[in-house]
Amino acid sequence: MKIFKTIVWIAILFILESVFVNIIDIRGAVPDLLTVFAAAYAARERRLTTSAYVIIVCGVLTGSIVGRSFPISVLEAAFAGTAMFVLKDRIRFVPVWLKNAAVMLVTAAAAGFAEYFAACGFGDVFGALAGVLSYTAYTLAAALIIYPIVKRSVFYEKEGSKLLVI
Repeated sequence: MKIFKTIVWIAILFILESVFVNIIDIRGAVPDLLTVFAAAYAARERRLTTSAYVIIVCGVLTGSIVGRSFPISVLEAAFAGTAMFVLKDRIRFVPVWLKNAAVMLVTAAAAGFAEYFAACGFGDVFGALAGVLSYTAYTLAAALIIYPIVKRSVFYEKEGSKLLVI
């Protein structure tokens, strides 16, 4: 059932990102919904292989529909998902949603700067900063919205169904 929910989520976010999100851009910036989903999925998944498959699929789909370069989109999804998978069990006193927000903030900023400097060069740093800040803020807002929804819909467990392993 979790595989079906994951496929449905990827399909819904793919349609949203390719059709509707481009309509509501802020200063030309649109969030990477599939990258946010890859990070949220990696934050909750226990197995690395399953998480890696979802990360790769989300990265390839993001690279195919976003107007950015394909390698930057795939690397952004790979970095966000891998960082969330590694960080979810580290630093135990910080909630996972806050780790997800921090990883998406750093990932979106790095990808935005890489994309801008690859396309325009190093001439206008302040123009890059303005564009990257709007993209980063938009992606961070999407991460704060998508993570709790993914947590409750894909990884929902009933209270009585938890297995006790000693």
